[in-house]
Amino acid sequence: SWSGCDSINGRGQCVISITGARSINATFTQQVSSADIQADGTQGETVAYNATPLLTWTSSNASGCSIASSRTLSGFLKAVANNSATPTNTSFTTPALVADTTFTLSCTANAGTSGTPTDSVLVKVLPQVPTISAAMGSCGGKINLTNGGGGNTTSVSLFSRITSDTTPYNLLETQPKIADLRTVDSVSSPNSAYFYQISATNANGTVYSTR
Repeated sequence: SWSGCDSINGRGQCVISITGARSINATFTQQVSSADIQADGTQGETVAYNATPLLTWTSSNASGCSIASSRTLSGFLKAVANNSATPTNTSFTTPALVADTTFTLSCTANAGTSGTPTDSVLVKVLPQVPTISAAMGSCGGKINLTNGGGGNTTSVSLFSRITSDTTPYNLLETQPKIADLRTVDSVSSPNSAYFYQISATNANGTVYSTR
């Protein structure tokens, strides 16, 4: 027989007592510490600009967990309770995200366990949906364009269509940011209806203004 040690977590000093001529086979299993964090139930996702994904997490054989974000989010740095038989504080809705953000769950492994209880989840963010409005210029022959939105973009494109609000639109120009797009367009077909649309693009996808 043996006593004085923890056969599960590998702690303590074993004292083995043998009576007579016999052998004892002892197997000790070292438990593994782990951590898992997800965004909206996924290991990584792409969300709309200003989305507020729900973070959920668990840990095993670990304690002293905390979550950090790769970007500065107001009031975010968060200490969390480790997972237990009755886990508490295991979900959190993030502040509005305006750019790609990685959330990292870091815990302290319990003594005698193996593994590194750390995990991360990347939330990718689409561009902000742009806006555009058009009005006839006071002098005629010109259309004034008011452009807005378009945050978190790598490029924006302006399209137009004359007479009919049907696709495909004609590309007028592409710029790095929405402030660089033209604010005045020339009227080439008098007495015709003009329709405009802006697209905003980044590595995660493209979004469009309403027409």
